[in-house]
Amino acid sequence: MRPLGKMLFAMLAALPMLGAGVVASNPRATDADGWFAGAYPNASNYFYAQAVATKVQLQQAVNLTSLRFWGSSENYIFAGLDNVRGFTVRLYDSSFVTPALQYSVVRGSALSESLTGRLNSLDGKEYQFTLPISGRLASGTWWLHVGAVLIDGANGDGWMWSRGMNAGLRFASYSSTWSTWVDNPSDSVAFELSGDLACPLDLDGSDTIDFGDIVLAMLDFGPCVGCATDTDASGTVDFGDIMLLLLELGPCT
Repeated sequence: MRPLGKMLFAMLAALPMLGAGVVASNPRATDADGWFAGAYPNASNYFYAQAVATKVQLQQAVNLTSLRFWGSSENYIFAGLDNVRGFTVRLYDSSFVTPALQYSVVRGSALSESLTGRLNSLDGKEYQFTLPISGRLASGTWWLHVGAVLIDGANGDGWMWSRGMNAGLRFASYSSTWSTWVDNPSDSVAFELSGDLACPLDLDGSDTIDFGDIVLAMLDFGPCVGCATDTDASGTVDFGDIMLLLLELGPCT
């Protein structure tokens, strides 16, 4: 391989590190009160007949690495989270028919949890949960739902997803199947979704590296510290960045 080719190859190999970290989040409110997140069946029972999802906006496709969320128990009957066996996490597109990604986890396995020191209005203790997840989400709008699998079936406290700071929430009711989801922009729930950009050179979020991305880089040509168009992190958008784009032309995979 020629020296220039070797240099470009090394630069491309380092690109997956770009964009690593939190890809979507909704910060917690200042209290631990929140929304009942629905329950998934245990012994053929559902406890709460409604569920909650919150909007996730992605400017570019991402490869997910983890989900962090916050919640507590009602604490009418059970101390702590003694009524919760585990959680089911689902990511839906706008149709809410079939989840694009789904994860089920039992407490004490891959799920890490810690007390935050906060209490809800019924003295339920708030916990922070972190779950390793994997999967690719394309750019666009997604809806994240976290539901509890309850140990006590229909006769225990419900799990509440902590309230978030930003508006935009959806509810659904359950009879024999989940109903149509409807917008309720009054509030939303707290989460932090982390991952890596699936295609760091896709500057315009089209899921394709094409002339549009090259144009964006050319518009920023010159010194540009911290710019997304500075794909090799040199502090300058130059012909090296244009070359990287040209080498990766085509659909992101």
